[in-house]
Amino acid sequence: MIDTNIFDKMIADEYFPEIWQAVSSGMVKLLTCEIQEEEISRIQNPRKLQLIQSIPRQVVPQVSLDDPGDDLGSDLRIAHTAAKCADAFVTEDKKLQEWYQEHYPNHPCLNYQDFLILILRSV
Repeated sequence: MIDTNIFDKMIADEYFPEIWQAVSSGMVKLLTCEIQEEEISRIQNPRKLQLIQSIPRQVVPQVSLDDPGDDLGSDLRIAHTAAKCADAFVTEDKKLQEWYQEHYPNHPCLNYQDFLILILRSV
């Protein structure tokens, strides 16, 4: 599962065609949850919105939390959902990476660069 901030990096990356191809061919499956899809739908820049919407992905139900207990709120819901539904969580948010690795030490948490290397090795 990729954090919403990763979409920005993907569409600006020179390797975006390779990323799109890997996802489109099914070699890599990108997951998002409702929170992320709402964030994407609020993008004002039409070009950016179109590029992000072109990326194939599967929307999974987000984990329900009564009280996230932290100022991360939506980010924690995304992270918990990633731990439940995905093979790895990709984010550039250092605080969220630390939280995720502390709470889910057996689940991979990648930054964008590591994610890109993984994608490029698969194509």
